[in-house]
Order: sequence, then structure tokens, then C-alpha cells
Amino acid sequence: HVEGKDVAFPVNSIVFHPLYGTFATGGCDGFVNIWDGNNKKRLHQYPKYPTSVSALAFNASGTMLVVAASYTFEQGDKTCFLLNIERSGSISVLAAATSALFLWDIGVHPVASGHALLAVI
Repeated sequence: HVEGKDVAFPVNSIVFHPLYGTFATGGCDGFVNIWDGNNKKRLHQYPKYPTSVSALAFNASGTMLVVAASYTFEQGDKTCFLLNIERSGSISVLAAATSALFLWDIGVHPVASGHALLAVI
């Protein structure tokens, strides 16, 4: 809601939980939401990311939700970062670029239990 006007943001990613009837959405507003589709209710909203949420993925058991926050050029050129996020919570920058790096998709390796593995296409 901005100055008396409703503002709609695009949803960039929808991912379904592998075991339950829930799903997660992420979009240009920087929020990740968990939804119960059967009851048409939002179950949880994570704190806002500093930029757009470009991709989401659950691991095979549904115990981890990986979030890729990547600038999606809705405001022109800016610097983008590719991050390695470890289960321990440590984050390292793998790459940075202006207008040349965009995270289109993200995945979690079914065997690697300690890292969120990112794919740049």
C-alpha cells in the first residue's frame, strides 16, 4: 500500500512443498510467503529481503527452503551478487557484476546436506 494506492508486485517463483499441500512464493516485493492453498491462507511471511526474490526451492525432504534474492532489473542497472549459503548460516559472495549476472533458478542437491547449491543460467 503506497500513498492510498494499492501496488501489485510480480511473483517470480512458486515452489510446492514435497510432502504437504503448502507452497511458497517470492517476488519483486522482496518477501517470501508460505501458503496453505487448500484453506486459502498465508501461514507465514519471512522478513523482507533487500532486493527481489528471484527463485525458491525446497530440498527433497522439505526441511530446507532455499531463497535466491537477486535484483531483477525493475529499477534499471544495479550490482548483483551470487551467494553461497551454508546450513550453518555463513554466507559468502561467489560473484558480483553489474547488469551481467542474474539468478534465474536455484536448486538444492539431494545429497549435499550442508549447502544451498545455486545455478546461474
